Amino acid sequence: MTDEPTGPTGNDDRLDPAAQPAPEAEPSFEPEPVAIAAAPAVDAEADLRDAVGLPPPRVPPPAPAPTSDYATDRDLDLDYEPGAPRRRQRIWAVVALLALVGLAAAALAIAGRIHAGRYRLACRADAIVAERGRSFPPWGMAALTGPDWAPIPIPPQAECQSRDTDEPAVLEEWFLVALTSQATAKLTAPGPGDVDAAEALLAQALLHTRAPERRDRRTEIERLQGDVAYWRAVGRVKQAAEALDAAAKGFDDAAARKPRHAIDPEAWAAYARRMRDQLNAGPGGVAPTAEAPATPPSHEPAPPGVALPLDQPETAPSTTAPAPPDASVPGGGVLL
Repeated sequence: MTDEPTGPTGNDDRLDPAAQPAPEAEPSFEPEPVAIAAAPAVDAEADLRDAVGLPPPRVPPPAPAPTSDYATDRDLDLDYEPGAPRRRQRIWAVVALLALVGLAAAALAIAGRIHAGRYRLACRADAIVAERGRSFPPWGMAALTGPDWAPIPIPPQAECQSRDTDEPAVLEEWFLVALTSQATAKLTAPGPGDVDAAEALLAQALLHTRAPERRDRRTEIERLQGDVAYWRAVGRVKQAAEALDAAAKGFDDAAARKPRHAIDPEAWAAYARRMRDQLNAGPGGVAPTAEAPATPPSHEPAPPGVALPLDQPETAPSTTAPAPPDASVPGGGVLL
């Protein structure tokens, strides 16, 4: 009888767990789950439509699957929204429209700036006007305003030519020449012309001669203003002559009525007419003219405070005694 090894290296099946038989499972007393059929879902909206008699709502068909084998941007974009492409198109359209509007506004601003640098001396039917280009539409020319740019009245037969320039100083020079020319024409006309209008034109011309480089032009305008003062004085002399003529007629009327106290109306009438004729003839028997006298006056001006004598024709001093007054004319006179 041989002894079999009983150690760890032996073939003892009792020590091998795999060789041991599995223990029998204990019976379970838990009940098996019973499958309960789910009740069909109740579609309240469908039942309501059936009750009312309305047709079922339309269900949009599913979108077709892309036929390309490659993945599109829509498939790769995890945050894709159905309306995103249209919104992007609108944004780009708005940006393009704003860019066009900005370019149009810039073009209008540049064109307006260029057009505003144009100046014109325009000849109209009854006036000469200084104009400047408009900087905003509608394009065209607008008359300059202000007391120094008031329109210059001209007669219908006056010569005038419209001119354009880009320099405001050139326009001012043209306007100044037009002012002095029209004032000179009025001062040298027979009569003369409208002295008040000439004075207004010269006053306007002085507004364009305030720069130091136009000092000579200002001096010339001041000389023309001296002509204005001369013709105003001539007008007063004519008014005085008319007043003397009216006074002579009054003396004639008084003489015809044989006044009781006035004794020499005829003499005063003759004296008034003689003074009237002397005033109308002017100094030296020459009527007032626009030209300067050829020779200076023969007498020196009287000092201040001395009464000026009446202009009488120069005659040699008489050595004979004055004749006695006529006995037929009563003495006395009218106290002035």
